[in-house]
Amino acid sequence: MTPPGGDAEAMGPGTTHTHLDVSGLRRLSFLLLSYVLLICVLCTLSPFVFVWPQEVVVDVSLLPRDVALNVLLLLPAGFLYQMSLPARVVSVGPFVFGLTVSVILEATQLLLPARCPSPFDIVFNTLGCWLGAALYRAVWPRLDGRLPGRLVLRLPLSNLFYLLTLQALVAALGVDRDGGRVLLLVPLTACGAMIAAALYTHRLRQAPLSSPWLTPSGMGAFVALWAFVCGLPAVPTFLLRVVVTALTGFAVTWALARSGFPRIRRRRFEAPTLAWLGPVFVGYLGGLAYCPWPAGVRLPMLQHLAVYPGLFDGPFARASAYSMVESMAAFTVVGYATSQGLGRLRCGGIAAAAMGAALLACLVELVRGLHPQLSARLLMPPLSCFFAAWGAAIHRAHLSVVRELLRGSTVWRRMPSH
Repeated sequence: MTPPGGDAEAMGPGTTHTHLDVSGLRRLSFLLLSYVLLICVLCTLSPFVFVWPQEVVVDVSLLPRDVALNVLLLLPAGFLYQMSLPARVVSVGPFVFGLTVSVILEATQLLLPARCPSPFDIVFNTLGCWLGAALYRAVWPRLDGRLPGRLVLRLPLSNLFYLLTLQALVAALGVDRDGGRVLLLVPLTACGAMIAAALYTHRLRQAPLSSPWLTPSGMGAFVALWAFVCGLPAVPTFLLRVVVTALTGFAVTWALARSGFPRIRRRRFEAPTLAWLGPVFVGYLGGLAYCPWPAGVRLPMLQHLAVYPGLFDGPFARASAYSMVESMAAFTVVGYATSQGLGRLRCGGIAAAAMGAALLACLVELVRGLHPQLSARLLMPPLSCFFAAWGAAIHRAHLSVVRELLRGSTVWRRMPSH
């Protein structure tokens, strides 16, 4: 059995894994689903300026970029919704779920002067949710008995990669509010490259599987494709930057995988990986706090401190509101990574992750306060506590599923596929 506070993949690649606590998996999928839905709501309702409409305006334009974004918006939610179901469910369930969520989001946009509801958004949001559920039903029965334990359940570090995926999508969605944000995809891609290289070096390279993906070049190509897909919202305007970011992901992953990253003398590689990843992600938070970057180099004294600034007026109102959403998602990643790091040290937990995130948020807001046109936000430390605790709870739920998996029952094999 896994030691308390440690991650279950320490049991080693040869451990028998024929058990999956189905209720534990549903708890994990529920936490992830609720988190994804909350982020979708926050992204959709930004900049949070609500006014009762004098007239109802409906947008009937149909742009290819909007179609792709609306499909992508609820695709993860559909996948997780199907994953959370207790038994086989026909496709009507995810369809109704996606339709309900989309109608609520579009109806709420009637109160936002900066947005217009669209019937096409409802159609393609619903389609995205249904496709996500269909993807789950198509993939789940085909998973090899070795793969879920190796790639999904016995590697909590891989779940951090999934959270980074949502983070990168949120960052790319903010590009239309501030073009400089596309550069923030670079540190996020570097973090994804570190995780992919570490998983390859210490797990996948020893896997008894024959696949062109299980090579340094294959992992690099995977990360490059991942970075490009995450950057799709920025492609229409910044195609070259997104391509360069994807190529950077390939180069970093290939170099790290070839060098055996991270180099350690013990079996547990997660803590050293997090130690390398931490400064890069903190740098991303600092760059996010200082967006939109002013021309020239200025270091004024901390001049603004507000409870809820920049969301209702000013030249950066919309960008400032979306920056808060992006920061909330980022601190979920921080909470998950902190919980995993503390687990390896066998100390702390959700409360420790939340408090650490609050301290980091205070430092980030001090950086933001140095911006000549922005303000430090008093709301961010308590909000960072909440989202970091959510991230830590996701990690703990994932860890409980891993532990149940390694106890050796036969529920895994008997679990009905949807």
